[in-house]
Amino acid sequence: MVFPNQARAARVAASKETVRQGWVGRVHARGKWHAKNVIHTRALTTAILEAAGIRPGMNVLDVAAGTGDPAIALARLVGTRGHVTVTDLVSEMLEAAEGEAKRYKLTNVSFKQADAESLPFDDNCFDAVTCRLGIMFFPHPVQALREMRRILKPGGRAALVTWGPPARNLRTTTTLAVLRKFLERQASQRNLRKSDGNRFAFAGTLAEALGEAGFRKPWAESRTVQIPWPGSPEDCWERVRDASGGAQLLGQIAEEDRAEAVRKILTALAVYHDGKQVSLQVDIVVGGGIS
Repeated sequence: MVFPNQARAARVAASKETVRQGWVGRVHARGKWHAKNVIHTRALTTAILEAAGIRPGMNVLDVAAGTGDPAIALARLVGTRGHVTVTDLVSEMLEAAEGEAKRYKLTNVSFKQADAESLPFDDNCFDAVTCRLGIMFFPHPVQALREMRRILKPGGRAALVTWGPPARNLRTTTTLAVLRKFLERQASQRNLRKSDGNRFAFAGTLAEALGEAGFRKPWAESRTVQIPWPGSPEDCWERVRDASGGAQLLGQIAEEDRAEAVRKILTALAVYHDGKQVSLQVDIVVGGGIS
């Protein structure tokens, strides 16, 4: 006999494995584009460093760290007297992040595969916890936030950054949104999964989740920032295709329409290209709380 709790646990485990496998498929691309992506997302990194109040000597946990951004920036800021623990559900992502840390000859970083909803750390052991562009993808984000609060020392800060509304994200409206418009014309539309990437697109939803998780003085605010892509429109599209789900969406479009879809994307991106970079603007949500 399978009890309800067992069945629920099995469904959750299967869901997380599906998520893990999805990100495994993007590891190579994330590593390939890491250096340019650091430039592309610098404004988001700056926002999370400031929100967390990162200072030299701090012991920091970075959750859902991917290939090491912003973990590398965190490690540089806390210095040799501090330490950064880097976690991700996908061990292959951590291998890429560790490679980046070695390239920069950082010795104050450690890496551990971890489920954000069940962090393998003792209570009250970190000064700050950061999560950039991760919380919206967790199956149970409030539980993940509770874990972040648990591992923080009293008075420690959590800092998070998520994408804002899709309509206010030029990287999305010029690429993935173009693909989705093609899919809307196809019968396969009913098979599309709604992305959770927009779960905290509005500041109030993130602040509410932080409060529900028990953080004191939970806050969140929307900001408009620049995320320039250092390269051509073709280069920018290739990154989205490889590392942000573009290939999956393109593959669902009728074969005879794919070339037209790509042409429309390149045309849309060209509007923002100045000969050196694609100057894109997005809305993000920055938030946090105190343990």
